[in-house]
Amino acid sequence: MAFEPTALGGVDADRFAVKKNQGWLWIAWTDLADQTDFVPDEAEVNSGQDLTCAVEALNGFSGSPRFAELPDLCSDVDPKVPDGVSLDDSSISFYLASDANDALSFFTAGDEGVIYHCPYGNFQDGSAAEKPAWAWKMTVAFVSPTVATAGGAMGTVSFGVLALRKVTLPAET
Repeated sequence: MAFEPTALGGVDADRFAVKKNQGWLWIAWTDLADQTDFVPDEAEVNSGQDLTCAVEALNGFSGSPRFAELPDLCSDVDPKVPDGVSLDDSSISFYLASDANDALSFFTAGDEGVIYHCPYGNFQDGSAAEKPAWAWKMTVAFVSPTVATAGGAMGTVSFGVLALRKVTLPAET
């Protein structure tokens, strides 16, 4: 489906606030190393963890375009052409639990897994509908508590991004 912009003076009723769209970040820390499409099967969906409510902040989770210059002796300005995308390193800050059974205990440095960003709603909402998502294949670089003198206890998990795919997650059966 192609994007259709709202006409001037119209109301775009399809926009939404992320915080009002519960279930938007789902983490399936499953071995998907042999897969290239990063679409989990139903067993992997059921073994994944929804850590949405423990998330305080997300950093990164974006890409930066790269361009190659094409200099020649006849031009004053060197033209550029697209030359791929560099995926930014990312991190998630989590609230910690008083019993230490929290997101920091879930991740181990060196592990690989996939974080699914489901901006169009919780795909495990019982609707039996497939849901589009962004699959970020990551490797855990560092897990650490955040030292602070006030506020909620926090921890940060830093990731190296290995790949990004737009996928369709399976409907519930």
